[in-house]
Amino acid sequence: MRKIYWIVLIFFPVYTITLTDSFAQIGPAQKVYNSISSGFWTDIDSWEGDEYPDTKDLNKAIVNINQGYYILLEGSFDSKHWVEINIFNDATLEITQDVVVGNRFIINVYEGGNFIVGGDVHIGAGAGGPVNGQLIINGDVEIGGDLTGNGNVSGDGYLYVGGIIGDGITFDGSNVTVICGTMLSPHNLDAEVLYEREYFSVELSWDFDNSAYNSNGIEYFLVTRDDEILGTVDYGSKDGQYIFIDEGLEGGLTPIYKVYAVYYFDVMSEPAVVSFENNPLPIELIYFKANTENKNILLEWATAAEINNDFFTIERSIDGRNWDIIDYVQGAGNSNITIYYEYKDKNPVEGISYYRLKQTDYDGQFEYFGPVAISFINKYAGLEILNVRNINNNLNVVLNCRDMNTTLAVVDMQGRIIYKQNIESLQYSQEININLNRNYSGEVLLIRLYSNSNSDTKKAIVY
Repeated sequence: MRKIYWIVLIFFPVYTITLTDSFAQIGPAQKVYNSISSGFWTDIDSWEGDEYPDTKDLNKAIVNINQGYYILLEGSFDSKHWVEINIFNDATLEITQDVVVGNRFIINVYEGGNFIVGGDVHIGAGAGGPVNGQLIINGDVEIGGDLTGNGNVSGDGYLYVGGIIGDGITFDGSNVTVICGTMLSPHNLDAEVLYEREYFSVELSWDFDNSAYNSNGIEYFLVTRDDEILGTVDYGSKDGQYIFIDEGLEGGLTPIYKVYAVYYFDVMSEPAVVSFENNPLPIELIYFKANTENKNILLEWATAAEINNDFFTIERSIDGRNWDIIDYVQGAGNSNITIYYEYKDKNPVEGISYYRLKQTDYDGQFEYFGPVAISFINKYAGLEILNVRNINNNLNVVLNCRDMNTTLAVVDMQGRIIYKQNIESLQYSQEININLNRNYSGEVLLIRLYSNSNSDTKKAIVY
């Protein structure tokens, strides 16, 4: 008994369970590849036994990206054979292009592990096999493109998909948190007032066009009024119009309605938003809209007629309830022709904001118009290191530099600055190549980007 334990401990310290369990349905593994350092996938120095796992010949093989190592595969990973990849704690496997794997393929990302794919991932490719492809996530998985095929995603980790999630991907027994970059939202949301004797109702209608890709499990639409849930509407087809009626409202209200698309893995889309006032309008307003314009919000409205219109007050809110005055625009007084107005908010708030017009007569009477909602992301402020890659003692840093007087520095683990550069160009997603003066192979360096008001830091292992 001690002899068996001693053999397992020395020769198979971590992977004994993997060897017996992972291939229970498809037979024992014929080959095990263990990473022993950070580096390229095709570099034999990265692997135990001076042999790298050739993706064209892998069959009944286990590939282990062991703790603390970063393996980079430049290109695509294409395998229709029986293969299992294990990415352990504090380990990273990055594949720059697509991943296409077969039905008997398992990708197991342990807690603290990272799996990064620059392109699409297609699991369960090819015919035959007793099981579908499996993606087991207990760490972090980042997919830049689509996740498609016929396979199951399980685990307790985090999955980011920049594209779509196809029909054949299931989440049976999964607690994975999914963030999808292209969650389709309802659009063309409209509110129509249905008058009754003492109360009124609002009929909400919206469109949902899902023809851009194959549905990946939309369950229903969630309807809210002033951020309180009113009810749900079942998702009945891939595209069409949907209706919800909010009944028994009192006059004089200014409700804000939002409609979300809810997907089966409990991820909600951005909402469609509409609001109105149930009061007679003092001027004939043709439209009132808001759009982003570089780092500003452009408000535009037009009137078909005005009577005793002194001025407009422009108000902004971040929650649709509490409003701040940001400026005034002079009215036309009396008019029976179309008049166009515009105003630029040069200090917008990040996230969803609401704008409304307060129209004031010469006698001090006033009425409100709107609100309109708009989402704003400021790409012109702040600092961020997007990515750091190091190859052959050179660092390639991709960063956002949107602050003046910004410095990029490389610091070793003793706190010595080994590289320093002032960033002159203010732009989004720029690349800087750094040639290190000596060999720092195996060392951990800190990449720092800082200005007077912001900073960001990332680690890089030199190999």
